[in-house]
Amino acid sequence: MTSKILKGLLISAFVTVSATNAMASNTSAATVATIEKYAPDANVSALNHRQISTLMNVISSSDEGFGGKQNQVQALIRNFENGVFSE
Repeated sequence: MTSKILKGLLISAFVTVSATNAMASNTSAATVATIEKYAPDANVSALNHRQISTLMNVISSSDEGFGGKQNQVQALIRNFENGVFSE
């Protein structure tokens, strides 16, 4: 079930071009702090705008509680670091 939710979130995140275009050239301190709340060891500066948008879509979703979102965010970051879902 969680993998279906994750796949759905990924598809919607990549389709949502407006969210990616709305990101400023530098990630705001608030966005970095939000991501680090769910993944304290994340190197947010190494993420591109699309990846940040994907993470923020997961965090902003109301589908799961903190623990579920934290697991998804951390899994996505591991995938990003391993070259999965990169541009």
